[in-house]
Amino acid sequence: MDHWQEIGKARRVLWRIRPAVTMIEISRIIIPEILVEIEADDVIM
Repeated sequence: MDHWQEIGKARRVLWRIRPAVTMIEISRIIIPEILVEIEADDVIM
């Protein structure tokens, strides 16, 4: 969660319409130097 403010700024620059977003934090990753982004799409019919 160290970078949440930078992520928020980038989202405001890239999207005029703000899609729903959820940020989660994991306690540890095998290679601490990498950042991981997971994207999921939902379709409502």
